[in-house]
Amino acid sequence: MDQNSILEILADKLKTKIPSSVHAVIGFDGFVDDVVHVVKKRIDKNNYIRELTLKDYGERIAASSGLSTNVEIVTLSKKLGGNGTILANALIELGVKMSYIGAVGYPDINPVYYEMTSRCENVFPVCNPSSTDAMEFEDGKIIRTKLSAFQELTFDAIKERVGLDVLAKLLDESTLIGFENWALPPYSGQIWRGILDEVMPLLKKSTAGKILFFDIADPCMRQEQEFRDVMNTIESFSNYYHVILGLNLCEAVQVADLFGGSFDYSETDLEALARYIARHIDIGTLVIHPLKEACCLKGDEFFIQKGPYCEKPKLTTGAGDNFNSGFVLGEILGLEPAESLLLGMASSGFYVRNGRSAHYEELIEFLILWSKGALE
Repeated sequence: MDQNSILEILADKLKTKIPSSVHAVIGFDGFVDDVVHVVKKRIDKNNYIRELTLKDYGERIAASSGLSTNVEIVTLSKKLGGNGTILANALIELGVKMSYIGAVGYPDINPVYYEMTSRCENVFPVCNPSSTDAMEFEDGKIIRTKLSAFQELTFDAIKERVGLDVLAKLLDESTLIGFENWALPPYSGQIWRGILDEVMPLLKKSTAGKILFFDIADPCMRQEQEFRDVMNTIESFSNYYHVILGLNLCEAVQVADLFGGSFDYSETDLEALARYIARHIDIGTLVIHPLKEACCLKGDEFFIQKGPYCEKPKLTTGAGDNFNSGFVLGEILGLEPAESLLLGMASSGFYVRNGRSAHYEELIEFLILWSKGALE
């Protein structure tokens, strides 16, 4: 069956699904994102020419080696950021009932999170969010982070401010769980391991049929042993849940490298990459989402679909998290893996074109337009 036919069937199928039947709990990060452009040339106080590509910006920075240079940035918007909060917000827009635990402000919610948290069923603030400059280019982005607030994002703080019994109750009541952003909060691995060791034994309901989604984020700054430890923790959760590990291409290559692989970022055989990773970590589903396509390995079956590529994105920071929202929603609603991939790419495709996450009905309409070749 060709992709357009699958898209049409998927749009019809989604009309029969009820996302509000899904109860989710997500954690644990939180950022305040300043989305910025880099100024190439200032014309006057109100106008400038921006640096369009990472390549051009990189050459500019390299040319200043041994000298000094000034870089002007212009803030386009201030918004909530972080893998967990963007994923949670996208799922809320799609109709999922949400509980969020993490760095959204403590003791008071940070104003950037007012709207999101007002739409959650439960919110458990643990610490203040960290901050980010998201430098947007047409061919990618640079995320500059300031992480000092995450020194308070510990398992002990979660136990104090949420409580083990409450954590267990949230997991019991949720069919979709997400543990996001291992790489940047320094104690994420301890939090995940603490839940495995101290919360899982307290559960009163079966975990059968429930999904636990992991996003490790870019692991390049972490030590190799920490990386191995968190992979072992993720694998251990497979004893309880259907575990999904979501990776962008950069992260997937780094995971493969951890286990001795040697894959090229620009000429990667995605099926070979996915199967190599799956030989070294035993989980239910592995998802890899490069820029123009996405694939998953579920059990021993490999699926791949092309995406609705956008040459002039309005916003790219958070696109991967929006892909994840569509994919995991598809999986928990019982879609076929190929359909979940398309739903993920539709969610991401809508986001980069509109600068915001889609409502459920908008996502269905996007799929219809995509099937007709009518997307801009």
